[in-house]
Amino acid sequence: VTTVPTANHREANKLNRMTVDGKQQPVAHFRGARRAEKVKAAAVTANLRMLAADSTGANEIISANSTEVKSGVNCEHNQAITTTSAMASGIEMCSSTGERVDTDAEDHSATVLQQQGIASHVVIPTVVPDGPEYLVIEEPRSILVEKKWYQKRYIQGLCLIAISAIVIAIVFLVVQPFSNDENSISSSSVPSLSLIPSSSPTISKVPSTQPSPLPSFVPSSSPSFSPSNNPTDMRSALIQARLIGENVISTETDVYNSDSAIGKAFSWIVSEDEYMMEPSDVYLVDRFVMALLYFANNGENWNYLSNLWLSNASVCEWTEVDTDGFDVGVARCSNGFVAKLDFYNCNLSGPIQQEILSLNGLEDINVGSNSMTGPLPTWIGSLKNLQVFNVIYNLFTGTIPSEIGQLTSARRLGLLSNDFSGTIPSAIGLMESLQELWLRDNTFIGTLPSSISQLSSLRRLYAGDNDLTGPIPSEFGQLLALEQLEINYNKLTSTVPTEIGLFSSLVLLQLEKNYLSGPLPSELGMLTSLRLVNIHSNLLTGKIPTDIGNSAILELFNPSNNFLSGTIPTELGKLSSLTTLGLLLNDLTGRVPLDGPICALRPPTGRLTQFYTDSPFEVQCECC
Repeated sequence: VTTVPTANHREANKLNRMTVDGKQQPVAHFRGARRAEKVKAAAVTANLRMLAADSTGANEIISANSTEVKSGVNCEHNQAITTTSAMASGIEMCSSTGERVDTDAEDHSATVLQQQGIASHVVIPTVVPDGPEYLVIEEPRSILVEKKWYQKRYIQGLCLIAISAIVIAIVFLVVQPFSNDENSISSSSVPSLSLIPSSSPTISKVPSTQPSPLPSFVPSSSPSFSPSNNPTDMRSALIQARLIGENVISTETDVYNSDSAIGKAFSWIVSEDEYMMEPSDVYLVDRFVMALLYFANNGENWNYLSNLWLSNASVCEWTEVDTDGFDVGVARCSNGFVAKLDFYNCNLSGPIQQEILSLNGLEDINVGSNSMTGPLPTWIGSLKNLQVFNVIYNLFTGTIPSEIGQLTSARRLGLLSNDFSGTIPSAIGLMESLQELWLRDNTFIGTLPSSISQLSSLRRLYAGDNDLTGPIPSEFGQLLALEQLEINYNKLTSTVPTEIGLFSSLVLLQLEKNYLSGPLPSELGMLTSLRLVNIHSNLLTGKIPTDIGNSAILELFNPSNNFLSGTIPTELGKLSSLTTLGLLLNDLTGRVPLDGPICALRPPTGRLTQFYTDSPFEVQCECC
């Protein structure tokens, strides 16, 4: 489509010429026979040439002084001749089908519309006095008609529709995905808005018999934002999206496996949970994970909790008191989030569930004294806020992952009485907040890692009943906060390090059943807080140091079944709190008189109730 703009009549008069006989000539188009004379007179006055058409469609230029003026043919001859008049209400035009089309002629510019086989005319107003109101310029094989007034409106309509589509799309994208309203818009109800036409526009070579319909500014159908017919399906989809988005579950297929713990927990929280949490509820993830633990770890047979779990109460109320008076279940919440899980002796089975990583407020885990199995997972190091991890008395296997060192907030690591194997990872030395390390009763091999000495807050180290070898690291002397050291029933060798005297807070020392040799260090007498020394069944030699008598609150001293020699020092009589003294199966000699300081420790004056020596052969003891 080509538009010839005519801003005003003066502009138009610049175009009202055509080439005739090789020269530019002004032309006029007359309306019809009934105005022929007026047109001729105007042409003469204006010195114009007029364009007419005969019944065969041949165009003819008629000079101004011609006595013969042919009239424009009517529509029945299938001619396309534009007839205009200031007196008329509009422009009259014949179409190729013989129909006449009337349009308003007052405020339209010329528009070119091409039609095969039809001569074209550009219709332009003129200011010739008493002359024709419109001029035309002929162009072969094209026809020029007035521009429809609504074509501007059509373009404006398209722009408005496009802008509306963009605004709707932007509004939809910024809507929160998890609205509290259960009637929130489902994804399937979002209207499809395209800025691309469904089909490419075409230009017909045949002019339309009727003007094109006006463009509508109202969408053909209103976008539908009604909620899904099934609110449960919508809620299910939103909960699923929430769980996937927060990495609680990995794929959407997980929730549709009705045989899996995830599938059962999902089905319960969507369809069976009377609490009916909204998908956007901040406590939804904790509730889902608690349900998952039930289905994954033998919840139907739990002690204390089987009837309480999955109730319609808040998960913070899923707790019970065991026979020892301790809270089990969700033992503590913080701001509504699960902070402590205590399943001690609750008959759990199966592995630790990775989904507990989603319990962002979790600080304590105690699953001791159950039948849980599997290895200790590497993802355990991701529980950055964990302060207590206690899995004692279970059936866990495998090695301790080095990722355990990432639990820098942990105060207690309880791995006692499982079937862990391999070496004790040196990464444990990175657990800078650790106060209690329970490794006893497993099958650990190798040496005690010296990195443990970096645990400046360590108070209790239990590594007995394993297959550890090598010496006690002298670096342990840096453990100034150590109160209890238990590394008995291993295969440790070398001597008892003199650095042991640096354990100023040490209360309990158990080194029995190893292969330790050499003398008992006299530095033991420096440990004024010491209450128990059990070092029997080793290869110790030498004398019992007299400095032991300085441990005023010592209650048990048992170096029996070694190769100690010499006499029993009387300084032991200074141990007023002593209850047990084991000296048998050594090479000790001498006499312990009834009126001596050691026998004086027996009741009623003292507390000594168990006193064992190799009497009456090597030692003559009157009170043993």
